[in-house]
Amino acid sequence: MINRTILKTIEEIIRLKPVTLITGARQVGKTTLCKHIAEKHGFSYVSLIDRSERVMANEDPEMFLSIHKFPLIIDEVQYAPELLDSIEAIVDKVKYDTGRNEGMYILTGSQVYNLMDGVTQSMAGRISIIDMSPLSMNEILFRDETPFEVNFKENIRKSMEVSLSVEEVYKMVVRGTYPELYEKPSLKTNKFYSD
Repeated sequence: MINRTILKTIEEIIRLKPVTLITGARQVGKTTLCKHIAEKHGFSYVSLIDRSERVMANEDPEMFLSIHKFPLIIDEVQYAPELLDSIEAIVDKVKYDTGRNEGMYILTGSQVYNLMDGVTQSMAGRISIIDMSPLSMNEILFRDETPFEVNFKENIRKSMEVSLSVEEVYKMVVRGTYPELYEKPSLKTNKFYSD
């Protein structure tokens, strides 16, 4: 797995909020990152790409969440918007019963606009939303980076560390920033994008 700089931010958020939603385009690495988080932090993992899981999540969200206990990662949650109300109820009950409810659920979704409607209605105040982008230049070049931080002096210093020719920059622009293109160097760019 390519080291993603957003991981540190996600790890900080799961210590502060009961629900973390990771959104982003398909193939930016949400599932790969979540599987890493599951192993590292002891979350269970379920994907709603699995038809039987998706049907249960839509038809009986309470049963789904009683089978899949938190801490839980639910991948592709946009396929079961009915889950959001049930997650809200569980989060609120745990807060009422114990006084703490941080790090209960991590949700991922690609269809942002449909998903956001349900999230803003049912999860306000309980959720942190993180938009995951494809690889940054620093991730591609294996350099440290602090997401959401603007430090001009540090950025200039880092830019001096790695000198790229115009041709190298052009190749990187044409290649794109999707993780699979860098994990599989022999994968042709035109094949990846045509698929």
